Formats: sequence, structure tokens, C-alpha cells
Amino acid sequence: MTTSRLHSLDIRLLRAFAVVAEENNISRAAQRLFISQPPLTRHIRHLEAQLGVTLFQRHSKGLILTDAGREVLEMIQPLLALQERTLAALSELAVHSPQALRLGVTTAFEQGIFAAVEAALSEHTRALHITRHASPALAQQVRKGKLDAALVALPLNTEGLHLHPLPYHE
Repeated sequence: MTTSRLHSLDIRLLRAFAVVAEENNISRAAQRLFISQPPLTRHIRHLEAQLGVTLFQRHSKGLILTDAGREVLEMIQPLLALQERTLAALSELAVHSPQALRLGVTTAFEQGIFAAVEAALSEHTRALHITRHASPALAQQVRKGKLDAALVALPLNTEGLHLHPLPYHE
């Protein structure tokens, strides 16, 4: 069972510790982590406080892992490796998983007229997310990237939008 002070342990602190341990130097570790030295030093001190151990002996030429530091490093390496594999798998999943089509549908028309379009789109896309609003609000959401496309009623301000008029047949 873990103690309460470890329940809030941030895995980023463990990653920072591992990089510092590999480099035995705060400057090089900070460069690898793309942060400056003072925050990295604070991260290591915070981790030491949370764990209740001294991880490094500090001297003028760098850092040396303490026995406790070596033990912590050995314990966290499988966790960090698992994190890397998990993030890689999640990234791969996101690449191969089609995003939902975010479609806006205007409320300017009777909603039933779009039923056939919605059904056809649902057959060809894994996920369809439909938002119903007034045409100007939908145009604004398309501009902001919140919608992929919208079926709107004209006229409206179409600046910055690509329009494809659709024939209207009742």
C-alpha cells in the first residue's frame, strides 16, 4: 500500500529524475527535457521530499546517484518503459482511428429534409457528430475549426469559407 504523500506523485517528476540520473548533470538533463535548470532542480528536490530520500549527492562536477537513488531508478524504469509503450500504442490508435465528422446543420429549414443526408453520411463515416444551430453560428464554428462542415442557409457572411451550393429539391 502506498502512503498518502505518494498518491499525488507526478510521473513527470520520475521521468525528470531518470534523465538527470542518465546525464549525471542538471544542465544536460535540462537541455534534454527542454526546461531550464532551476525548475528541474526544484522538480528533483520535490521528488526527494515526496519520497523521503536523497536521490543525488551533489558536487562541483555534477551529480552522483545515492544508493536510494539507484534503487528508485531501478524501480521506476519498468514504469517509464510501460508509459512509453502505452503512449506509442495510443498514438498509433489515434492515427488509424478515423475522427468523427463534425457536421453543422442549420435550423433554418425543417430538420427532416436532412435525414437522408445524415443517413448517407452515417454509412460512410465511423462517427458522425451533428450540431444544429442557426446558419451564422455554424459558419462561425467552421471558421474556428469546431466543425468540419455545415449545411447552412444563404445569405450569410461567407468570408473565409469554401462554399459548395447544393441543389434544393423538395
